[in-house]
Amino acid sequence: MNGIILSLCIPTYNRVNYLRELMPVLIAEVAAVNRVSVQVELLISNNASTDETETYLRSLSCLGLSVYRNAKNIGGDRNFLACVKRASGEYVWLFGDDEMIVPGGIARILKLLSKEHPILVILRDGKQELGVAEEVIYSNYGMCVREEMKDEMVFALSHTLITANIFHKDSFDQKEAVSKLYTNYAHMYGLLNGLKRGGRIVMKTGVFRSREQRAQFDRWPFALCVKQAGYLWRLADAFDVPRLRRIAFRLALNLPVEILSCCLHKIFPNRFGRT
Repeated sequence: MNGIILSLCIPTYNRVNYLRELMPVLIAEVAAVNRVSVQVELLISNNASTDETETYLRSLSCLGLSVYRNAKNIGGDRNFLACVKRASGEYVWLFGDDEMIVPGGIARILKLLSKEHPILVILRDGKQELGVAEEVIYSNYGMCVREEMKDEMVFALSHTLITANIFHKDSFDQKEAVSKLYTNYAHMYGLLNGLKRGGRIVMKTGVFRSREQRAQFDRWPFALCVKQAGYLWRLADAFDVPRLRRIAFRLALNLPVEILSCCLHKIFPNRFGRT
């Protein structure tokens, strides 16, 4: 055992301004927990950025920091999987470069992992809200989805944000994830087989927050509503959540609207802006 509990992995491409705000805070958080030994590795995967990202990353120093540069841009989803493959920790946390850590968030995650030994931690965006439990523990993923859907119908999609999931590396099926790269949800398909085997799920608040101005897609993924529908249908079958099939069906019906929206953005970019 190498003693590394958590691999905090940041896939990035041409977002040096976001990194300049994020990295000093993250490095301080990691340094605070790595005083004696490396419990958290901070792994950055630069997807062949053409801005000042490479120069900036070379200027950083931190116990447990590793910086990789892909020889060419391999695409966002492949870069996610490259992070998972390089990670050496017991748990993996893919952290979006346009998110921010809440002070003390990493220490709270380490405490949670050591105490509960979950297969998956699902993080709610933002600070602790009045009336919302800081931690909710479920015995398995199917129960988690069914219960959380009572308050948030689209929960199964909302937590597909990469930063929202901290997973046990042994639960991740790299081969399955690679086979689903065309779906834009490869990082979630990679978890399904492990989640089906069972294991504790923890919902956690007060660890990260999204920026008011987040990075935008350079181009919207094609037929995203259909890909979302396919993913939810797979979840419905795997975890016996019939309501997900109804949501999937409604999502698939949105395809004509999505195609029209993409066309309008392409024809009138100045009016509609980037998606």
